[in-house]
This record gives sequence, C-alpha cells and structure tokens, in this order.
Amino acid sequence: MLKPLTAIAAAAFLSAALFLAVIGGTLGAVILAYMAPLPLYVLGLAMGFRSAAIAVAVSGLAIALTAAPLAGLGFVGAVGLPAAILMQRALLARQDSNGGDLEWYPTGLLTLWWCGLAAVAMVVGAVLLGNGDIQGTVRDLLDQSLAFWLRGIDNPAVSGRQPEMVAMMAPSFPAMVAVSWALMHALNAILAQGLLVRFGRNLRPSPRLAAVDLPKTALAALVACAIGGMVLPGDIGYLASNLVIIAALPYFIAGLGLAHAAAARTGWSTAWLVALYFGLVTMLTWMAPALVVAGIADQWLGLRARLGGAGSPPSGNPPTAKIEDDSVDPNDRPRD
Repeated sequence: MLKPLTAIAAAAFLSAALFLAVIGGTLGAVILAYMAPLPLYVLGLAMGFRSAAIAVAVSGLAIALTAAPLAGLGFVGAVGLPAAILMQRALLARQDSNGGDLEWYPTGLLTLWWCGLAAVAMVVGAVLLGNGDIQGTVRDLLDQSLAFWLRGIDNPAVSGRQPEMVAMMAPSFPAMVAVSWALMHALNAILAQGLLVRFGRNLRPSPRLAAVDLPKTALAALVACAIGGMVLPGDIGYLASNLVIIAALPYFIAGLGLAHAAAARTGWSTAWLVALYFGLVTMLTWMAPALVVAGIADQWLGLRARLGGAGSPPSGNPPTAKIEDDSVDPNDRPRD
C-alpha cells in the first residue's frame, strides 16, 4: 500500500512544482511549466486514472496553499482534470466478442475527446477572461504582450508593426492558445507512454497514428462551426470561427495518419516522414489545410483501406475496438 501512495505523492508534488515554475517568468520556467502534466500521465498510464485523479487533487491543494487558491483551481482546470479525463478514456478496455484479446478505446474517439476538451477550455477561458468583450480583451492582451516583447527593439521597422501584428493575430488567437494547450497534453502523454513502454510498465499498447479512424459525424461539428462563424454576430461568431480551427484538428491528425500509412507502404518511410515534418515546420500555413483535406477525404473515401491495411494494428498488440459513436458498453471499465 505504501508504494502506490508514495508514487501518487511524488507525481502530485512534482507536477505542482513544475506548474509553479511559471512564476519565474523566464523561458526556461515556461518550458518547465509546460511539462506539468507529465508526472500525472506517467502515474495514470502506469497505475490507472484513479491514482492520477488523486494526484490531481493533491497537486491542486498544494498549489492553492503555496501560491493562491485561484492558481490551484487553474491547475486543476487546465492541467489535472483534462489529463484525468483523457486517461480514463484511454484506459477503457473490454474483451472482444470471442472473449479473447482486449479491445481498447479507439484512437479516433480519443482524438475527439482531446479536441473537445480543447474547445471547452477555449470557450470557458474566453468567457471568463473576456469581461463581456472577448474580441476587445484579446486585442488588448496582444497589444500589451507585444509591447512587452518588443520594448527592447530599437528598429522602428519592427516595433512600428505592432498594430499590424495585433490585427493579424487577433482573429485566431483563442484557437491558437487552445491548440497550444492541446499539444501540451498530447506531447506529455506521448512522452509518458514512451517512457512506460521502454520500461515495460504501460497498461495499454501505444495508440498508432496510422490507425486514427474518425466517426463520420465529426464532420458535422466542423461544418456547424464554419457556418456559425460566418452568420453569427459579435463574440459568438468570433468564438465559432475560432472553433473551426479546433474542429479541423481531428482531421489534421487523420491526415497525418494517412501520410504515415502511405509512408509505411514505401521502402523509404523514414525519409518520407522526415520530409513531411520538415514541410510542416517550414510551410505550416499550406501543409496544415492540405492534411485536413486529406483527413476528410480519407474518412469518406477510405483511402487507407485502399493502401492494403497499412493502418491496422501490428501483431502482438490488442486490436482497436471499431466503435462508430461515443457509447460505451456497460461492462467496459478502465484498466485501473
């Protein structure tokens, strides 16, 4: 009994310490704070999401007592609770229809939960911080932030572009913050799973990007947000247009999955993937929409199936459950 309690306490206080590093205000401190979910994911993916949920509560209390109650609440809302929810979904498993291998919660539905939490975080954050004028608050925040970062630059050609930079960033800034938040959770979860696989402590096999399969109903959310962004007025339309980016994120992931599946069919898969990610870094504004379109096309045309099963799970791993909606069998339970 002592060993699980020790692991929970260690994860809780390490996560709290990383989160509080942001108080330092330096770039290194921000990077440390970005890794605050990592101990929680390591704990939960090795011992079950209930252990992680306890660690979240302990971390939030420690931060509230050390810094401020609002900081503790912010940790739970932005770091702890989303991590616990994602782990609870990821660790759902059931016996297959023949009573043999375990069927794990599908990667596609897990992707939708991940993006859905990002959407909720963006809307809640915007409403709480917007003070009745979300767009004005975003512009003021960007103006103050850019003034801080540009204050040491004497070149008028750069500092004089501040109004132009604000105008360029403001329309999609909430979505960019939400995507950054989502990437924080994804990268920490991937790193935690990789460490656990390396030492043989993972509860479930690692989800495969080439096996992401989205339900067709997911496209309705993207279409609805796009229409809402065009026709709804004021802050509601502003949030809807930002939600378009988050609603497109699952298809971006599906497009990456298609690219991985296609690369696996070649004799130069590593070279193809290096070129793909280099293109993403250097030409993101062109590559990202292309991958979204590829993900939508794959969903409706079955492009990966035409590649000869390149996205199927490797031998030795339990098969992924083929579930078309978000319902869960009553006998399903997290592998805690």
